[in-house]
Amino acid sequence: MNKLTYTYLDGLRNLNKSINRELTRDYVNKAKGVLSLIQSGQLDPDKKTIEMKINIRIKFEKNLMKSLIELDKYFDSIYNDLEQHLSKGVDESVQLCVASTKALIAPNKDGRGFHKILGALCKNYGCYWSKNWDVVLDLNKTLAKHLHKCIDDDFCQIFPVTGKTGKSMQEQIDKFSIIQSDSAYPSSDILHYIHNFIKIEETKLKAALNRDIVDMKMDIYSSIKITILNQMASCYQQAAAVTGTGSMKIKQDLLISTVDNVKQDMFNKAKMEVLQRFNNLKLDIKSALEHELQEAIERSQSQTGKKTRMDVSREIEQLERLLDQLSD
Repeated sequence: MNKLTYTYLDGLRNLNKSINRELTRDYVNKAKGVLSLIQSGQLDPDKKTIEMKINIRIKFEKNLMKSLIELDKYFDSIYNDLEQHLSKGVDESVQLCVASTKALIAPNKDGRGFHKILGALCKNYGCYWSKNWDVVLDLNKTLAKHLHKCIDDDFCQIFPVTGKTGKSMQEQIDKFSIIQSDSAYPSSDILHYIHNFIKIEETKLKAALNRDIVDMKMDIYSSIKITILNQMASCYQQAAAVTGTGSMKIKQDLLISTVDNVKQDMFNKAKMEVLQRFNNLKLDIKSALEHELQEAIERSQSQTGKKTRMDVSREIEQLERLLDQLSD
């Protein structure tokens, strides 16, 4: 094997190690959460312990509601920014779409062969690409470009690939917690184990939500082009069916007139689709945080009144040392 092959294999091995380490860390974290829940029930269920658990639950539930309100404020802020910038994009699109359409579907200098290109574009619902991909024409993308341009900065701030922006959705999720540092209760074993369990449940939930956010980013962004394609679909079908002498001019006129006729409604629908999908993402995130963490709070109380004889504190310490090793 040559040097390049060795380098490639080394990269795969390192990637495999990284994935295995992450999977192991997740597994250990889950085990630690279960053991923490078990250990939280080891104290005798006397009146003081039961009252402490009840008070801890009340505090958690208040923190959950408070954190959800703060998250709502964040979503309202970026929603308003998106709406403002999308409205600007609609105005620009309405003003420039006809000229953009004319420029895209105009033939080359002598016009030879362009009737085939235009026909293929209509048959493929607005998109043409040559066999070797040296020529790509996408009318839907062209019509969407001004809306995209107006929200590109927002998306870089809200859905950054790396780093922090101060407006990142993942940052907001990461700092969301029902465990507050200003706890009114003194440090105790029961508080430590309950906090441990809740923290692990939060971490698992946040990881799942952040994966969903990555998936939804492209779904929201691409909805503009998809909405435009859907609005233009019947026109593409009609234009593709035109044949015979003068068909190229008829196709061009049909595409241009349709864009001109539907432009206001089409771009407004694209705007509303982005906002609707963004709002759905907000509702999904809030619902998951509220329901999953409420369930975690209830599970953290499940040992109340149940005296067990299984001390797992040593096992928890072993898992904590293993997690430290996995983090190195």
